[in-house]
Amino acid sequence: MKNLTNHFFKRWTERIVGITTEREKTDYINKNREQIIDHANKTFEHANFIWSGQIGDNTTKNFYIEDDIIFVTNTTNDALITVYKVDLGFTPELNVTVRKGLVDEIQKLTKEKEAIEYQIIEEVENKKHKSEQLADDIKIVEQQLVNLKTQKKFVDEEIKNIGSKSLNTGLELKRFTMMLVNSKEYKEDLRSS
Repeated sequence: MKNLTNHFFKRWTERIVGITTEREKTDYINKNREQIIDHANKTFEHANFIWSGQIGDNTTKNFYIEDDIIFVTNTTNDALITVYKVDLGFTPELNVTVRKGLVDEIQKLTKEKEAIEYQIIEEVENKKHKSEQLADDIKIVEQQLVNLKTQKKFVDEEIKNIGSKSLNTGLELKRFTMMLVNSKEYKEDLRSS
């Protein structure tokens, strides 16, 4: 059962019951409060949701329709704020036709929007999953890059070691050669020339 605001009681009495003078409205509400609550709630049970949004102020409200009656509730749907009848400015018969056409179009577009939003959610989830996979791939490639850089350092060290083998062999060659050719007599020859 929905709570009814004082404003709702006044608008129900004025717009649905048809009592317009302030004194008669107040008397009717005081005498028929429970009946208004019961009738408004029973009528609202059959109402269809139309839209949630802001009209005329910065407060979001929910809008429902039952036949030619619009119910306005708070966003939690626990209070009926106001009520009014749909009047599109046409003859009663044309009002009914246009109202039904508008409600049908709203319901069709609502279903379309829900389907699109479902597709969007599904597409976003797929993209998030793909993004996570790519992030995992990036981590793997980054680790592979670290490993390749380490391997390159090892290869560069091996190149140095290979080069030092030749250098060491050359130094060993020089040592033996010096022992052989580096005599005391040769040094004297160099000094005397």
